[in-house]
Amino acid sequence: MAGGRRIDLLGIIRGDDKTTPGMRVIRVVTTEPAAYSFIFEGDKQAVDMALFEMPVSMYPLKIGDRMLVFPMVDTAASQRWAVVEKINGGVTLGTMTSGNSVQVAGIGRAYSGSELLVPPFIVRNNAQGTDPEEGHEYYRTGDLTPLQAGDLVSLMPTSVGGAIKYVVSYWLGG
Repeated sequence: MAGGRRIDLLGIIRGDDKTTPGMRVIRVVTTEPAAYSFIFEGDKQAVDMALFEMPVSMYPLKIGDRMLVFPMVDTAASQRWAVVEKINGGVTLGTMTSGNSVQVAGIGRAYSGSELLVPPFIVRNNAQGTDPEEGHEYYRTGDLTPLQAGDLVSLMPTSVGGAIKYVVSYWLGG
């Protein structure tokens, strides 16, 4: 019995029934600073962001990103699609262009100022000392520095007050 339910579910996801479009793949064709637009793979007509419910975890969107989408209503007349998962990408990397600005490859502008949550300091050398009296390790003051132009960082999207912001979550060198 459970095997039959799995087959039924896979049929819905795949879209075997002519009345349901099933899961599809979209690709990003334009991104910031222009308005986002997408194409359904196998189609040439670009569609805008208004057609999709996009979770914050999918951002930032880069040209060429591919995502799985599923109709939010189970009829062929459905006009809204839920973005389920980003197929490519994973960690978003960017290069700091200054202490409070980062450029991500594939996006036509830098993120800066209020769009970013930047840590005040990073540990640049990971050289630790040991306190002989208390026995705990500590970072030396010279190893804690602010981010600077040329540093490679990872970005993680978050929502703050309804706005999408990017947290500089990890320093990868510079």
